[in-house]
Amino acid sequence: GELLVLKEADYELWEAIQIGPRWLMLNEKERKAEIKAIEAGEQKGSFQAADVAFMARADVCANTNQPGLGKTFEAIASAIEAQVVGPKLVVAPLTSLESVWLEHLMEWQYDDTIVCMGGKSDREDAIYIAQQYVEEGTPFWFVTNPATIRYEAEYEYDEETGTKIGIKEKFLKHPELHQIPWELIVVD
Repeated sequence: GELLVLKEADYELWEAIQIGPRWLMLNEKERKAEIKAIEAGEQKGSFQAADVAFMARADVCANTNQPGLGKTFEAIASAIEAQVVGPKLVVAPLTSLESVWLEHLMEWQYDDTIVCMGGKSDREDAIYIAQQYVEEGTPFWFVTNPATIRYEAEYEYDEETGTKIGIKEKFLKHPELHQIPWELIVVD
């Protein structure tokens, strides 16, 4: 795929995707030479260009590239290429949220990013902001860890021994997150 939407929306990101992971290692002159060859059809774009083109057109997909090859970068580029304008949910471990997702989202895309981490009141504040953005029709990325979207359980206990004997009730930790019409969900 040519990634025409991405090329128009963010030429530098398009260029980085076309060249692939080597993009950071090349100087400006080398980048321009590679892009010229790609645009002339003398050279194919990187595997990342193929990945982004596929992900932008797929209803559901899994990017199983090795660690360090730019899956986060590709997910952001595919959202732009697919013209995803609604709410976008990212569920990732805290270490990935803090070190990769936030950095890449701040560098490579223009929608607001809502971070849902911390204590209960911090999470509730982030969810409230997301709900307001949905009502206003404002595009945004919502990044959180798996604990925020999981089910909680209330257990039954044996009255004599105090040991758990089963689950009394299951409930969502933050049910309002499950009511947002997510246009894109990324699970890292």
